[in-house]
Amino acid sequence: MGRAVIAAKPDTYVSSGKPTARNSTSVSLYVGSGLQTFMLAALGGIPEGATVRSAYLDLYGADALSAGSRAVTVARVDGGWSAGTLTYNNRPTAVLAGGVTVTK
Repeated sequence: MGRAVIAAKPDTYVSSGKPTARNSTSVSLYVGSGLQTFMLAALGGIPEGATVRSAYLDLYGADALSAGSRAVTVARVDGGWSAGTLTYNNRPTAVLAGGVTVTK
């Protein structure tokens, strides 16, 4: 049984407040009202035919959790996207996969 660590790159976020803005050069990612973060995991390191029995996503928050816990929904998207061209207006449809709670 092996273990692989897969970095999420590229990544970006979109904002309903700036629906045509591209944010791929931002060093921060944001979630919240009107904000969505997109992360892409390169899965090429998993051998063909391998069975993935479990997976974990570690999220770390900074400064945003002063009010306590915050629910963060994690979903896969239905369709391709590119960090350099993604905006709120052209974001792919999210397919709800579950949720996690980030606490301070």
